Amino acid sequence: MVLASLQNSLLVVDSSKDGWRVREHLKGLSPSSLVLDSQNSKRAYCKHFFDNGL
Repeated sequence: MVLASLQNSLLVVDSSKDGWRVREHLKGLSPSSLVLDSQNSKRAYCKHFFDNGL
């Protein structure tokens, strides 16, 4: 799995026997940081900014 933080979304890219699958998440939330959980390799944390001031 590959995680990519873009300007306005987070991409998750997985490989399979049929090729690559790309999924877009957190659209419009401006992700700024990604951290992988050292205790759980299937978990990642993402910091993002809200436009509504929360």
